[in-house]
Amino acid sequence: MKNLVLVGFMGSGKTDAGKLAAARLRMTFVDMDEIIEQRHGQTISQIFETKGEAFFRQQERALVRELAAKQDHLIATGGGVVLDQNNLRDFNRTGIVICCWVDAKVAHERTKKTKHRPLLGAKPIASRASRTSCTNASHCTKPFRIASTPRR
Repeated sequence: MKNLVLVGFMGSGKTDAGKLAAARLRMTFVDMDEIIEQRHGQTISQIFETKGEAFFRQQERALVRELAAKQDHLIATGGGVVLDQNNLRDFNRTGIVICCWVDAKVAHERTKKTKHRPLLGAKPIASRASRTSCTNASHCTKPFRIASTPRR
């Protein structure tokens, strides 16, 4: 079976939805940020702080190539994976890209208390969301789009 690849802004539910879907579909679930953290022995925030965003994006790009070569995986990407069109090209070539959409206000509510999201302090969430969300058609080539509803 082809991979299913979840993309979307931080707080859009990629990890939570991915774990549930992978269990139901009997696919291997992988979270790209968790893999990068394990390989480097640091949180994403620590990697950004000590090695910089460019280093992180290089690691992310290498992992995209690695995961795109696999099958039967449900992949939760980091929120910024869509910033590199090569990532989407590789995932679209070997899998189905599903965009998890979330309203910027909902994303803010879900993420405002977390400490492990290095880009939250860099720009207002609405500005960051417009660059990395699937509302910008250039990021996602004909993706499936699912809306993530507020938690109750």
